[in-house]
Amino acid sequence: MGSGKIKPPKTRIAKIDSNMKVSIPISIPIDLLAKVITAAEEFLGKPIESKSEAFQIVLKQGIARILEIQDRKLHMGKIDQEKKDQENIQR
Repeated sequence: MGSGKIKPPKTRIAKIDSNMKVSIPISIPIDLLAKVITAAEEFLGKPIESKSEAFQIVLKQGIARILEIQDRKLHMGKIDQEKKDQENIQR
């Protein structure tokens, strides 16, 4: 039988090194990892050296794309508001 001790649950803790890089242990399906690596290699046009490098590239590009979409939505909102303002002035 067991010794009666209760083991604490495994926790996933992000570790920050002296270069301000964060290590985050994650579990992902192998097909998703393959997609991340493929996307990074296609973006760079060369083979990727590590999984970490692949994730960094994909995350940076994903964030850039999201910010681009948000900026476009903000810009379109301003254009829509200008059109409404023009219509109100013409009335």
